[in-house]
Amino acid sequence: MLTRAELRQAIAQSFSVEELEILCADLGIDPESIPGRDNGKDYWVTQIVAHFQRRDQMPALLAALKERRPDVAWGAPAQDPPTSARSVEPWWDSLQSAGLLAARGDVIVANISNSSTVAAGKNITLNLGASAPDDKQVIATNLASAAGSITGNSPQAQIARLQLKLLQAELTKVEEGMTPDGATIIETAGWLLDNAPQIAGALRALFALPAVGRVMSKAGDAALLWARQRFGT
Repeated sequence: MLTRAELRQAIAQSFSVEELEILCADLGIDPESIPGRDNGKDYWVTQIVAHFQRRDQMPALLAALKERRPDVAWGAPAQDPPTSARSVEPWWDSLQSAGLLAARGDVIVANISNSSTVAAGKNITLNLGASAPDDKQVIATNLASAAGSITGNSPQAQIARLQLKLLQAELTKVEEGMTPDGATIIETAGWLLDNAPQIAGALRALFALPAVGRVMSKAGDAALLWARQRFGT
């Protein structure tokens, strides 16, 4: 049984970027819809696998890989938990499905606390509910997990750890009256996604947390749209 890391490595070693574009197209996925192609093949493969995983389409991906490279010992990827056993959909998907995020131009958001929309319109602020008592600890724990994926002491690794510390400083501003800086969140998390692909999965899991959603609701419209564009579908 292949781990996710082994599967990504096998794909990267067996296919060119052009071949991966064709594979995605053959499976009904627009390659342009999967972010990260310009950040290197290894990173893009991570995004491709995550794309199929989120849609419960790993069997289709694996079948296509076997068909195109039958000489590779693909085995079977580690099984994902059934959809019913997973956490609730990320907060940005809730916004998108409710039509509360505009793709361009003015941000149109609303209060979706307890799944009830109370207002929507130009320049309305998103409110995902009051912070829970353990929000700060939940966020810090997940950030620590992401930090554990950064190995070595190279200059790149040191910068990545610094970016995580800066990101943590903003995402843990959960108390009433504290306002996280959206520009810093975008800059630090964006750098990590572009330069530390080994923690991309951990970052997506982090940003999908309701606790982070509540912080992002205070960080401004630009930060909300950025999260939807970088982590959404």
